[in-house]
Amino acid sequence: MRLVIDLGGTWLRIAVHSPGSRPRRMRLPAVPWNELPAALRQVKHVGKWGKLDSITVGGTGLGKASARRQLAAGLHSLARTTRVIPDFELAFEQAFGEKPGIVVVAGTGSVAFGRNAEGRSARAGGFGPILGDEGSGFWIASQALESPKLKALLAKAAAARARRGRRQTAGLARRVLALAAKNPEARALRRRAAEELAALARALASRLRLSAPVPIALHGGLFRDAGLRRDFLSALKKIKYRACGSL
Repeated sequence: MRLVIDLGGTWLRIAVHSPGSRPRRMRLPAVPWNELPAALRQVKHVGKWGKLDSITVGGTGLGKASARRQLAAGLHSLARTTRVIPDFELAFEQAFGEKPGIVVVAGTGSVAFGRNAEGRSARAGGFGPILGDEGSGFWIASQALESPKLKALLAKAAAARARRGRRQTAGLARRVLALAAKNPEARALRRRAAEELAALARALASRLRLSAPVPIALHGGLFRDAGLRRDFLSALKKIKYRACGSL
């Protein structure tokens, strides 16, 4: 039995793979990466699993090698082998395997990661709410709360969520995207977010010199919104691309 884990800023997603059966999937509230071993022990106890064959973790906040080593050590007692990588690398592998392409992630945070045919990889964005994360859920919510009109529309939810931190504030982005169907200001903000995300993809396509049409995959909860997907693909018009679907 093996686990594949996507630890985002909002949700902890677990896929349990057993021989001869379909993967079982679970979704739990996200925890900081250093609390993941304890969280899994609770899930493991509920599922009555023995020692696992392997655990693969793709997580937010795991850009530093020291953090990945620390988490892998904490998971060692749960599985025979452990592999810890940043969440955007896991999303890329699920989309492309060893092939070239770009994955753009839009959830609580935002980042793009790409690899070319020569095996050279690069990232754009993904440096957190202070240094970046443009186009992310947190960015959309923060921009909306600076607008008096949008803030009034979001008032009750905004007041409660803003007191509860980054993850909950990012959840307001879904409300903003829902408002975009009828509200011009929310629609303009959605287009700005899409342009910021597309800029990450365009920067990587240029840096990695990817051949057109550039394979691009979308990952993250924000891309479930049809309007944001449409605006994002429209903003990519400056490069020739081939959409590889959403994850």
